[in-house]
Amino acid sequence: MRSALLLLLLTLSFATKAQQLKSPPVFIAEAKLEDCYRVIEADSVLLYYDTEYRLTPPQCASIRRHTRLTADADFKGQVLDYWMETGRLAMRLQYKNAQANGSIEQFHANGTMALRGQLVAGTPTGEWRYWYDNSQLRQVVQFLPDGQLRIESYWDSTGTQRVTDGNGNWEGTLASSYTTLPEGKKVRIVSKFIFRGEVADGVPNGQWQSMQRHNRQPFTIENFVQGKFRSGRLATKPVYGTAALSTPYVVFALESPSKFADGFDLGVSCETRQHQQQDQKILAALRFPTNSLPLPDYAEQLRRSLASYSGQPWYRKLPTETVVRCELDTTGYVKEVSCSNAALKSVILKEVRAMSHWIPATYQGKYIPGGFIVLVSNTRDDVLVELSTMATTPSAAGAPAEEYKQKQGFLINRSVRP
Repeated sequence: MRSALLLLLLTLSFATKAQQLKSPPVFIAEAKLEDCYRVIEADSVLLYYDTEYRLTPPQCASIRRHTRLTADADFKGQVLDYWMETGRLAMRLQYKNAQANGSIEQFHANGTMALRGQLVAGTPTGEWRYWYDNSQLRQVVQFLPDGQLRIESYWDSTGTQRVTDGNGNWEGTLASSYTTLPEGKKVRIVSKFIFRGEVADGVPNGQWQSMQRHNRQPFTIENFVQGKFRSGRLATKPVYGTAALSTPYVVFALESPSKFADGFDLGVSCETRQHQQQDQKILAALRFPTNSLPLPDYAEQLRRSLASYSGQPWYRKLPTETVVRCELDTTGYVKEVSCSNAALKSVILKEVRAMSHWIPATYQGKYIPGGFIVLVSNTRDDVLVELSTMATTPSAAGAPAEEYKQKQGFLINRSVRP
């Protein structure tokens, strides 16, 4: 048993390092596998997970799994999951020949039913029902023999039916995406999007949107005909390149929650989880600086302004990359510019002060220091400009102030301010 878990550790080590490399450059520390399970006796173990079914130490786990494992570290027999906080049942299913088979039931933390369905060799089949945590039915779907998904019915959180007999408007989360590492292992990427759109005969038909979870801002706008992707674009055009999509962000599929645990994905340490939860609370009350122009348009306008100086010696001698920090005052006026290149600093200050006005950053509705960062890249053919916004949260008792940066609506960095 212990040797099987050791093999798991060896298998997971490369995958978790790859996950860390793909994460934003903020405080990240992975959990240790040996801290995420307890051997009871013989082949019986307890495994601890977060709500995304990533292995995590019990001190900060949300779910505890009671299971038996084969010598190959596969689940076998009945598997019972419990919510750590309440001790209530979280999921119940059966494994045979290393695959989930038969009925599956998942429960909300308050004990109400979350979903009920059937699995054949780990694959959802037939009718599945989903409920909100107030016991109100959320949706009824069909997993067809050919692997296709069909939405039969859907009710929003107010109890209003939005899809009837496969026709109407649907909103929710879809299946996770996966990336394959060099050694062939698939790693799950938890979706940051909510999807919504029209369905006809149970499949997408018409316009769909993907929206960022944290602010519900549209990320993509896509068009489908009878479930087939026809065209799409980014909701906000990029600074460079095309906004058109060649492949959809909306992948119309749902998956069984049993699949998440099957991957033995390793999560983060309790300390990292605590930092992430604090970040989520901060970001909920934080508003980054905004401009009347979309940021890609602002960047393009600034690029054109810089191009008017192309005949000057300092312009031709610009390094490959130069970072320019623009600080805003309480009115949104650019009060200060920091840059290692004196000529570029002077020009940027002049040009941004002549451009459209900014709304400064706020935290809990009050002004906080912030602004935007201009990345000037000198290529062989042209000078390119990219923008990100920044905001510095107030320091709490015993804790330093922290600067958050975002680009295209996504957090890209967090750092302690001196």
